[in-house]
Amino acid sequence: MQCPHDLDTICRNIADMRSIAEELQRHEVRLPALGKNIRRILASIRMLEINFSDIEPVAYPPSSSSQKEGAR
Repeated sequence: MQCPHDLDTICRNIADMRSIAEELQRHEVRLPALGKNIRRILASIRMLEINFSDIEPVAYPPSSSSQKEGAR
């Protein structure tokens, strides 16, 4: 199981990548090829965001109340 601290770091890094990509996207008027590539990069970043939003709740240990309910 992943440490929650590691997941927080990964999620912050993904957010940083999005921020950088969006900053670069502002230059697409002068550099059309940059815009096309940044759109692909942003799509990949979005997939990472979706993947890690799915993992994050599972990474934390279940609460004691949910373990008791499962034992019934």
